[in-house]
Amino acid sequence: MQTIELARERVCQSLLDRINVFDKMLIEAEQEDNREQARKIFKLQSNTLYRGVKCTIIQRGRSFKTI
Repeated sequence: MQTIELARERVCQSLLDRINVFDKMLIEAEQEDNREQARKIFKLQSNTLYRGVKCTIIQRGRSFKTI
């Protein structure tokens, strides 16, 4: 059971790292005034955030139902 919790922790950390990278990319796209690229990055970041929330809730032992 400890192995599963450790794996979930790693997945959550990986998702947080991705969110941080997307945040930096989003700032760069906005500075370059590249709206299309910013939209794509924002969508990727929001999907990753959703997965991160889902992962965190599951890790804490609560059930999570998608709508």
